[in-house]
Amino acid sequence: IHSMQIPMDKLQDIYKKYDKNKLITKLDNHKIVKFGGFAGNYQIKIQEKTGGKISVDVGTIIIAGGTKQYPPAEGQFKYGISSSVMTQSEFQEKYDKKGLRKISRAVILLCVNQRLDPESKYYSQVRNQFGSEFLTTSNCSNVCCARSLKIAKQIKEQNENAEIFVLYRDMQLTGGKLEQVYRELKNDVVFLRYDSAAEIEPKIIKEGGSGANGRIYISFNEVNTKTKIGLEADILVLATPIATSEKTLDLARLLKIRTEKYGFFQEEHSKVLPLNSTRKAIFLCGSVQWPNNPDLEVSQALGAAMKAANFLAEGYYEGLAEVAEIDKDKCIGCGTCIRLCPYKAITFNIEAKHYVFGDRNIRKAEVNPLICQACGICMSECPVNAIIIPNSNDGAYINMIAQFAEGKEEGN
Repeated sequence: IHSMQIPMDKLQDIYKKYDKNKLITKLDNHKIVKFGGFAGNYQIKIQEKTGGKISVDVGTIIIAGGTKQYPPAEGQFKYGISSSVMTQSEFQEKYDKKGLRKISRAVILLCVNQRLDPESKYYSQVRNQFGSEFLTTSNCSNVCCARSLKIAKQIKEQNENAEIFVLYRDMQLTGGKLEQVYRELKNDVVFLRYDSAAEIEPKIIKEGGSGANGRIYISFNEVNTKTKIGLEADILVLATPIATSEKTLDLARLLKIRTEKYGFFQEEHSKVLPLNSTRKAIFLCGSVQWPNNPDLEVSQALGAAMKAANFLAEGYYEGLAEVAEIDKDKCIGCGTCIRLCPYKAITFNIEAKHYVFGDRNIRKAEVNPLICQACGICMSECPVNAIIIPNSNDGAYINMIAQFAEGKEEGN
């Protein structure tokens, strides 16, 4: 759903330029099946839709992933039973200008199944339908409030006499433009805050008319006045959770990029290094980080493109100054570090001569300094303490503690 600030015709112009650019190769319905290498020299194997495979070497990567919207549970708020009940996305697809003029009364209900209370009567119903992945919808979807403003604005533009009610838990509006739209709409649209406590959630109390096209009645407890309110409407529009998709999670696992607790890609540092993933030369934009509106996604895309161009313009890449180092005299070739390294920076050196350890020949582990991110997992898990990271070992920390204690004694 495109925002109020980006006209669709402008996006179409961008699409046309994209298709005409001979330096851009578009691979529709292809899938990355293998990934390796390091910043400046990533190797990707792609499975074609015909079943064949192609290999591509790239210096940098921009990930512009999407999200998944969860529909209401079957029968919830009469969804799937009454044609008058729909999600925000379904509303956008269903109504053209002519259809909008026929709407005389609309209710937009925000935060349906969002941050759902485990005590809610809907919790077990939704969990049974969507399984364990429903846990990812405990985050705020970020864009639903803005979408509700857009829907209300579209209806009022086509029918100024239409009555519109927006029922919300919290209004989450990012940016001054959306706040301005909200203030303007408050003159014509009624915003009511409902009580989200499990026992008094908004619910359909009856459906009027005949068949599946009857009017909808909804009752809820309003927070500010502490009164129970009943509303009748032609349509009920539901804002349902937007969460990271399974495909996005699969991609994160394949590329060895960290995700935060809700499954979205994690930036290296949101303040210092925005749009940088936790792997060098892999940049992020769009809703792969969080559900975003198109305005912000376009800004992120421009920023990610600039970062990628700057990286390629350098012409070379230097790894971290301090990375993990393996003492080959201590290494017993157990493979613990190889198994645990989240970046696949450690491998057995298959070309080097095997070392003799006791009565057997073993291979020694080896660190690729261009891939290693000095996270310290290998160092802490090595059973024979064969791995160190300079200035991050026990001796360095003991010295720092001793210096701190010495300073305390001197009163510094």
